[in-house]
Amino acid sequence: MKATAVEADTPLDRFDALLIGRRAIRLDNKLPDLRPLLDRGRRVLVMEQTEPALTQRLGFRVNDPSLRRVFVRVPSHPVLAGLDTDRLRDWRGEATLLPGKLDLPTWEPSDPPHDWLGFANTRVWKCGNTGQVATVVVEKPQRGDFEALVDGGFDLEYAPLLLHRAGNGQVLFCQIDVTARSVPDPAADRLHANLLAWVSAPADKAPAGPARYVGDDSGAALLTGLGVAFRRVDALEAAGPGLLIAGPGCGKTLAGVSQAVAGAVRAGGELFCLPLPAEDLGGWLPIRVETSEASLLAASAAGELSGVGPSELHWRGRKKVLRVAAAGGQPAVVSRVAVDKGAVTFCQVSPADWDYDDPYRVYLKRTADRTATLLARLLAKAGVTFSVPLREDWSTAVPPVVDLAGPWQAAPDPDGSLTPGTLDQAKRWWTLQAPGLWEDQAEDAKGYDGVVWYRRTFEWRGPADQPATLRLGAIDDEDWTWLNGTMVGHTGQDTHPTDYWSHDRVYALPAGTLRAGTNRLVVKVRDLRQGGGIARGPLMVVLPPRWLSSYYLDVPAQLDDPYRYNRW
Repeated sequence: MKATAVEADTPLDRFDALLIGRRAIRLDNKLPDLRPLLDRGRRVLVMEQTEPALTQRLGFRVNDPSLRRVFVRVPSHPVLAGLDTDRLRDWRGEATLLPGKLDLPTWEPSDPPHDWLGFANTRVWKCGNTGQVATVVVEKPQRGDFEALVDGGFDLEYAPLLLHRAGNGQVLFCQIDVTARSVPDPAADRLHANLLAWVSAPADKAPAGPARYVGDDSGAALLTGLGVAFRRVDALEAAGPGLLIAGPGCGKTLAGVSQAVAGAVRAGGELFCLPLPAEDLGGWLPIRVETSEASLLAASAAGELSGVGPSELHWRGRKKVLRVAAAGGQPAVVSRVAVDKGAVTFCQVSPADWDYDDPYRVYLKRTADRTATLLARLLAKAGVTFSVPLREDWSTAVPPVVDLAGPWQAAPDPDGSLTPGTLDQAKRWWTLQAPGLWEDQAEDAKGYDGVVWYRRTFEWRGPADQPATLRLGAIDDEDWTWLNGTMVGHTGQDTHPTDYWSHDRVYALPAGTLRAGTNRLVVKVRDLRQGGGIARGPLMVVLPPRWLSSYYLDVPAQLDDPYRYNRW
């Protein structure tokens, strides 16, 4: 394959494709500007990248389960020509993206720690990469035009081969370990050849532009959350050509233009119906439908649903749902029906249907996530244009992180007389390393229970007009924390009675709390018994991670990590 090596500053106007090599994306390096290629309808192929690059730089949520089997979801895609699920498993040799064993101390007193999206989770011990097909895999996005060509892992929620439409062009993320294997594998070589052939061809035709929407505010909020580009229209505009999205409350608006809507669909238009009540599934539709209510544990589906797997259609809770049967077919929750040159898509389930805020129903969170993935995929197939920050995150390095680990000044306060403003009056000072317990560091601190004031300064070179996060790990036992004289957090028996001594301190810093230049951090620590101090990290100041506002609707929680090891 003829190719030219380029630097980050090389103009891409004269090139037809871009291949980003294995491990080429780091947290701080400059990357080539993709816009000239994507605007011209060309393709970008991104080979295997590390977890920090995918999460902190590009905003994906990932995991590293070391998969030895993945499953084909779009068998007709040219990248998968000559391959099937049986050939995408137990490959020869070893993958080398990550070491075959965890980097452990000489002896391990507890379960191995692992940083997963900022959470200190545990892992089982790893014993090699033999037969591995994918090492670091991307969680299926819930927003944007992403298609999982293959999936795998727990609950099939990861996409090691993920295709993204970005404007007129396409970006394909290959996290399958096809390069740098210890020995060749025929299936890996075939996939690699297919990828190189794919990237050199022009992208498929891009969607026309923002969709039209008719419905109430709940449907508009759902589309906005999914990153859909749309505009609300009246009945006259709704009857025109192109893509029309119908949300709850659409029936009254569309009843008077039903013939025009039907004509537009038959001429090649797309009609996408968000979850609709029975009163909105009336005579305005271009086809005759019947509805039936059923209590289900999985979404029944009809029609062509490429890129949709069983995890998107499986529910972790029983739900009463209104199914739609079109043209004498079987009732289905999800269906796509051809109407002459156009089509009508029905999706009668929404992420909002799954209330996982109830502490006894947190298991529904994955169902809500997968439902969002399903809905985004169906909208993309209908021709929706999405707005997601891939090109922006690609172009900018990761914002600065201030590491607060190291020496702190600390003043014991046995009579509780000090305040943040009077710390200079303290009678004695220790220099303590944090994280760490003061009993282990200061000779005259052994056996001391009570209050110790910690303080230090740090330099902030990031933006001061954005919210940030202060992480102080676990503090034994209670803390009160000030930044630049403003109290920003407290954790104690009154806030976390069951785990105040081990609870991770994660304090929000509103915009303006941080100052450009020197900042002063003060932490009042009260030890009630045994050891005391800033006991465990991480200790840092960071801007909100990119995966919180990129391709996912929910906020990750520690127990969302399906590979977290729990010693029962």
